[in-house]
Amino acid sequence: VSLGWFIFWSRGFAPGFAAATRNRDHEYGHSVQSRWFGPLYLLVVGLPSVSRVFYSVYFHRRTGRSWNGYYSGWPEDHADRLGGVPPR
Repeated sequence: VSLGWFIFWSRGFAPGFAAATRNRDHEYGHSVQSRWFGPLYLLVVGLPSVSRVFYSVYFHRRTGRSWNGYYSGWPEDHADRLGGVPPR
């Protein structure tokens, strides 16, 4: 999770997500987005991102598998590019 200049990241496991260094870089991309969008960040980036997290958790609980589409849409693909994360 990133909140402005602060990035909260650990090497632990979250349901449906394997934590890796690329996740930290991805969160850095979100911190860049927050500086670009300012107070609109929560609406433009935060809401779609949280929606994707909820769907990913739902998908994992329902199927027992990770949802492969999480990083393929806005704003996650954009955060990957800003953070220098190679294509997944």
